[in-house]
This record gives sequence, structure tokens and C-alpha cells, in this order.
Amino acid sequence: MDELAVEPPDRVAPVGECSGGFVGFLKCGDRLSPDALFHAMSVPPDRPTKLIYADEDGFEAVSYGPWVHHSPKFKPDFDFDLLLSHDYLGNFLLVSAQLLAQAGPLASQLFGAERHDLVLRLIEQLDPAQIHHVPRVLYHCNAVRGASDLDVSEGDCAQSNSIRAVGAFFQRNGIAATAEPHADVLGRAHPTAVRTRWALPDPPPMVSIIIPTRDRKELLGPCIDSLGSALLGYPGQTEIIIVDNDTTEPDAKALLTHIAQTSRGRVLRFGGPFNWSAMNNFAAEQARGEVLIFLNNDTLALSEGWCTELASQASRPDVGAVGARLLYEDGSIQHAGVVTGLGRGLAGHEGVGQSVTDGGYLGRSLLQRGVAAVTGACLATRKAVFERVQGFDEVHLQVAFNDVDYCLKVRQVQLKVIYTPFATMYHYESKSRGIATEGEAKRRQDREEQCFQQRYKDRIDDPFYNPHFSRYDKPFTVLRPPRWGI
Repeated sequence: MDELAVEPPDRVAPVGECSGGFVGFLKCGDRLSPDALFHAMSVPPDRPTKLIYADEDGFEAVSYGPWVHHSPKFKPDFDFDLLLSHDYLGNFLLVSAQLLAQAGPLASQLFGAERHDLVLRLIEQLDPAQIHHVPRVLYHCNAVRGASDLDVSEGDCAQSNSIRAVGAFFQRNGIAATAEPHADVLGRAHPTAVRTRWALPDPPPMVSIIIPTRDRKELLGPCIDSLGSALLGYPGQTEIIIVDNDTTEPDAKALLTHIAQTSRGRVLRFGGPFNWSAMNNFAAEQARGEVLIFLNNDTLALSEGWCTELASQASRPDVGAVGARLLYEDGSIQHAGVVTGLGRGLAGHEGVGQSVTDGGYLGRSLLQRGVAAVTGACLATRKAVFERVQGFDEVHLQVAFNDVDYCLKVRQVQLKVIYTPFATMYHYESKSRGIATEGEAKRRQDREEQCFQQRYKDRIDDPFYNPHFSRYDKPFTVLRPPRWGI
């Protein structure tokens, strides 16, 4: 094991004075757990690790005992997009001394964002496989000192300097993106976070919005109306493709005829039993767009620029699928990403029922970040990616888990899945088809659930879901019982 040198983080250039193979940072007044270095350096020898981070918590003295630990921060494995949003790696950081020497010293002029800037400079030289997350609380932050820091810190200055750090990262690496203050017209601004705005290709890609439907004029009509106004701000071409699955209601048929006659969208006919996967595959084959947005008919576009946000994210060469923030009719969150491996090896939505202004655990629902999967109720992907992974499984996953399966196939070809709160929609979940509780629909759902479990029984772990949390409760709400090794 390499030797370790621990240095205070306000030192500008400690590397030349260090003899250890790794350099660690420790703030004055904070503490490491007794076994911190053992666990941090117990990395499998076949992993070429050069940067290590871990979970942390706060501590403070109380009158009835020596110390109380609280406010744990249980972090995901390495997430590039979340790191752009804010320095979630936190206080515990061990860095290869050689790598740190190459990256250069802390930028003392970036008050409050020195570490964020340093980490961004470090990852420029790393492959993600060289970054290791230890899912244990190894670092204890002095909460009294932290509170004092907050009283005197210049929060606006720290955010501004993080924006400068992220912007400089983009410039150094020739990335077509800009960094700006985090803002959320529907939720709330995160006071220390950065919003990354990815540039569209030049020229902007054509976008095909695909909407499967049957009857339910009262859902499809408002959905189409909301798209009409929201698409005005998109600088490229767009088309709306409606896949009609044997509509019989007269009002709904009249609406489809009107849409086709007024060129508000193309209407494709798809007969037979409802098969969400087959309907979307059928439409994708005929779509003219380079970017496909699959959209349920029980959605309603809310945020301005949602199409630009989804298309720009989906156009990133290392991204394969993008999902929006979806809200219930009462304004609470219905979807802020999908967590896999819940329950008996299935999947579930993050943030369900939370206030859109709450932000959820560590502000996650407010931040653009990587996720294991997103829902097909609003899913953007490049057509080339869709064809590469052979679309949705219309044989075994006709209605359930097809979206999660698609995202897992995307990740298997080394592409990312991204959640963005900067595209937001209402989703009146299950209003179109209801929830299967009995009969053939329930039997089909059970079959598809079993198929999904069997297909991914050994590959379902979610790198963005910390193992401290229970897999049998709402994500990020309940801690699992302690076990040896965690």
C-alpha cells in the first residue's frame, strides 16, 4: 500500500513537501474515522485507482455525552454530471501524489470553490475506472465549525466561483457547454449549485415527438396544445407523431382527424392489442428526426425550453437517454429518475410525492445528474442509439419495464442516462390505461416483471444508489439495518 500524507486543504502547494504515494485533505477541526485509511486504501489491487472519496457526516459535542454524529452524506459512485452541478465528492479526498502534482495547486483566488476546481482539473486526467467511492462514513465534519463558516462565508461568491471553475473546465476541454447560476422556475434555486446548459449541434437536430394513444381526447388534446406553444422556442425542425391504437370514441377520432388535416402532427394507425413497445418502435422507424422524444399522452409540457434541454442533452455523444422531471397533478414529484435493484430486483421512481421545492435527499431532484434509468413517459434518445440497441422489447416487455430495460441496454454500450430537472412536465400517471389489478392485464404484468428480474438478476445494482439505503422503501428515505462490511 502506498504511504499517505494528510495536508490541510488551505495549503496552496503541499505536494512538493509530501513523500507519500497519496495525498489527503483534512480541514482543521474535522476528524477521520479510526479505520478511515484502512478502508480507503483497501482498493482491489487490479484497480488502477488514483482518486478516492467516501461518505461523511457531521459531529458536535453535547451536554449528555462526548459527541453526536448526524447529517450523513451518503454519496453515489462517480457521477460526472452531478460533479458539474456541485462538488458532491465533499471533504474526504485521497489523490495520487503524482496526479496532484500534474493538476497543479489549489486556486486560492476561487474562494469557496477551490476544491471544486481542483477536482475538475483532476478528472481531466482520469478514466472513470480510476475513481473509487468508498460507501462508508470515513470523515466527520465539525458541525460547530461548519455553522460558523456559514455565518461568515460569502455564499454568492462561492457559487460564482464554482461557475467560473466549471466554465474553465469546459473551455480547457473544448466542451460546447456553458455554466450559469442554478435556477428553477417551478421548484427553487439551489444556492450553491451550477446549471450546465449544453449547446445544440449546428445545425440543431430535427426532433420527432412520438405519442402512443387510444381514445381519451381529454388527455391527448391538452397534451398536443401544450407542445404547440412549448416547441416555438426550439431552433430546429420538429414533428409530432401520434400512434393511434384503434381509437373508437367519436370525439377522439375527430381530434385525430383534425390534427392530421391541420398538419399539427402525423397520425399513424397501429391495430391490435395495446403494445407500448411495438407502437413506439413502429413510429421510430418512420420518424424523420435525429432525436426521438417518447411521450405519454397523459403529459403536459410545463417548462419553457424543455425540448431544447432534452435535445441538447440527448445529442451529447456520451449520452444515450435523457429523462425529464415529472409532476403529479397536485404539483408533487412523480419522477426524478429511476432507481434499479429495489425490492426483489425491480425498479422504482425517485422523489415520488415530494414537494418540487424540497429537493429531496441532498437536493437531488433539483440537480442534473446521472441515473440508472428514466421513465418512458418522457424519454429522449438519439435515433442512432435507438437503432443500435434495437429499440424497446416488444416481445417480452410490451407494457412494463420496457423503458428501464432500454436504459440498461444503453448503459451496457457505455452510454450515460441523464435526469434533468430543467425539462418539466405534468404526468397524470396511469390515466390512459389505469393500473392492472386483475385478469389478463395483471397476468401480463406479472410475466413482464418476472422476465425483467431474470434478465437482470446479476446486473441490477444501481451505482447512483448508496448501499446504506433500504431497497424495500421509497428511495433515499430509510436506512438499511447495519451489516458487516458496510
